[in-house]
Amino acid sequence: MRNAGWFSIPEAKRNPEDLLDMFLRVKYPGPFELYFYCYYAFPTRYPDHIPRIFGKRFFSQIIEPEANAEFRKTVQEIAVEAIVVFNKKIFNLEPTAKTP
Repeated sequence: MRNAGWFSIPEAKRNPEDLLDMFLRVKYPGPFELYFYCYYAFPTRYPDHIPRIFGKRFFSQIIEPEANAEFRKTVQEIAVEAIVVFNKKIFNLEPTAKTP
């Protein structure tokens, strides 16, 4: 997001703790109000583990449709104007980062 020019966060503040505090308190410099949404609310290390745990059929018939419906509901309720998606490459970029 920084490279796109959306935020100008000092390099000293680009660590998990400061970023967490900055974004949760909505104290970030930029013209946008951000919402972070976890598409699959299941505690796995990576999203592609979910079909392996539950099976591809259950995943495609139950989990994926429910996750999609909840996401669409949230987008409509908040009246989102744009969506930024972090793909698997971005998601996996910092798998060992300390999170709360």
